[in-house]
Amino acid sequence: MSRACSTCQGRIDWIGCLKIYFHPRRQPGKCGSNWGDRDVEPSHDLSTLDGHSPLERYYKRLDSSAIARHFVAPETIARLTTIFERARQHTVEHLLPKLTQTIGGELKMIDQPPLIYHPPQSARYHLEVKQLMQRYRETLSSDLRFLLDLYDLSDAVYKVVGVGSIGLRCGLVLLRDADGSSLLLQMKEAKASVLAPYVSLDVWLHQGERIVCGQRLMQATSDVFLGWTIDSDGRHYYVRQLRDMKLSLDVAKFSQPELADYARLCGWALARAHAKAGDPSRTLGYIGTGDRFELVIGEFAASYAEQVQHDFEAFQTATKKGWIAVG
Repeated sequence: MSRACSTCQGRIDWIGCLKIYFHPRRQPGKCGSNWGDRDVEPSHDLSTLDGHSPLERYYKRLDSSAIARHFVAPETIARLTTIFERARQHTVEHLLPKLTQTIGGELKMIDQPPLIYHPPQSARYHLEVKQLMQRYRETLSSDLRFLLDLYDLSDAVYKVVGVGSIGLRCGLVLLRDADGSSLLLQMKEAKASVLAPYVSLDVWLHQGERIVCGQRLMQATSDVFLGWTIDSDGRHYYVRQLRDMKLSLDVAKFSQPELADYARLCGWALARAHAKAGDPSRTLGYIGTGDRFELVIGEFAASYAEQVQHDFEAFQTATKKGWIAVG
């Protein structure tokens, strides 16, 4: 689920507040419907977090050392060192050499079509970004406005976003200070949540603000430059840093024990987010004391994976037969 819909507030969040994971009993490349080996970490499930005060839940963190303590598979421990080191390198300093070049004494973004490129009317877009930045600045706290004012706009480009955000406008904004240090921001269009028609509490006037507030509420540590803005045509955007020690994991390469550890970690983070952003007592009351909820969620996950496999096979068939054009 993308950020745009995951931060839509409803009367009860049914997405899944238990720490549930399953291991499909299947052959490689096949999605099985049987699942089992469920586990709930006693110290980090939703019921335990319900016993903490709101302030304790707010400050609950899961740092790299805590992650290492909760992983039990030997191969996971070995992988962690590499993952954490790679995350520390996911900063603007490491990213800029791949995205920029010096032209006429000024640092500019490199066109890498079709993913990153300057629009045909680059000067007009530059002016539009300046106006977006002015409106974005007003959404920051006074100390961050002071920090942002130390930087000047150097360049701006279009960026093609991922599958979950196809069709949305997105841009990269390069800022530089007097000493040549850089700040790279991403402006991403924000649409109304797909869940909005089905809940009565989604009353946000600005969809970028909705996403930002949702991230701040659910995440243990949010990007300090999170903010929102609006363009002259009324499109909403949210703003964040690009590559602020973020990383992604190739789950397909995980062993069975690694997958179990990873699911345990995701379950803890999910439980903490729901405990912080919602009412854990009410959610636990909805789930009940039996295992019906977790069984239904597990079966849904397995059938969803099966459907994805079927859809991909149908897509491959369609491309081979020339029914759709790719590339």
